[in-house]
Amino acid sequence: MKIGNLSQTVWKRDIKKKIQMRRKEVLFPITMEEKTSALVSGGKAHSEAFVWADASVSGTTEKLGQYAILRAANDVAAKGAEPIGVSVQVLSPAEEKEEKIVHMAAAMEEMCEKLNLQITCIRAEGSPSVLQNIVCVTVAGFLDAAVPAKDARPGREILLCGYAGLEGTLLIAQEAEEELDRRFTPAFLRQTKEKEKWLCTPTVIQGAFAHGAKTARQIGSGGILAALWELGERFNIGMEIEFSDILICQETVEICEYYQLNPYQMTSAGSLLITTDKSTELLAFFKQVGIRARRLGVITDDNVRIITSGTEKRYLDRPAPDEWLRWQSDRE
Repeated sequence: MKIGNLSQTVWKRDIKKKIQMRRKEVLFPITMEEKTSALVSGGKAHSEAFVWADASVSGTTEKLGQYAILRAANDVAAKGAEPIGVSVQVLSPAEEKEEKIVHMAAAMEEMCEKLNLQITCIRAEGSPSVLQNIVCVTVAGFLDAAVPAKDARPGREILLCGYAGLEGTLLIAQEAEEELDRRFTPAFLRQTKEKEKWLCTPTVIQGAFAHGAKTARQIGSGGILAALWELGERFNIGMEIEFSDILICQETVEICEYYQLNPYQMTSAGSLLITTDKSTELLAFFKQVGIRARRLGVITDDNVRIITSGTEKRYLDRPAPDEWLRWQSDRE
């Protein structure tokens, strides 16, 4: 299997056909683009739904679990639910020191305190099959199932909340700190790590819905280009996007140039695509809470997805493998 997500072709041709919908309690459709699951008691449309999302991050930094928790919590919040609890599983190489696991647990508790999440279960296991630490989390919460399903309609605007490739940049900065210290100044690396405060949280997402957001989609594996494609697939829509309006930090540009990575194809959890009829109100809200956001384009009534750059136009490609994962693979 190639690095990154399973291809859409294989998923639709060989996976989806083997999965049957047999329980009426399931709230969300089973699609490759759907990141969350939900159950409604008795299948009733006017009851509270139990919503959950999974996330996993691998590497060597002690902050791995923080990124996994933020990814899953934001996916739950993007459904309009409040994240409440998180279950954690850590898989480590057999030679990993227990002290490292203790520090990872402390970092996860720090993130949970920030997000008002409760760790409900945490387990750690050493395995001879694992080459580096893997943190797998499940974040759960509740959603009012009586609220109409969120959708993305033609004519609505698409906003980017946050920066393309920022999460991947932060992960690389922590994983390769010594190497980057020989290439960049201490001030540059300090500024890079400080960009962590620009990652969106569930509170920001909840506020966005209160100020006119119709849908929210976190930018995960494959980066912003993959997220735009997934948005189109999930709602069967087209779009016109101005490439030059995609927000990106200078630190991301320089680190990606150093490693020859494409930042627009690198994981960006903590950044979101928002669709709305009220872009002015939403942009004012993001400015008020200190989060950079920008209008990228508009949803169209066909299934054509176009990226413009000045006078040039091209079609949006299918998602490419994630650059953060490729960076990890190249270093093994």
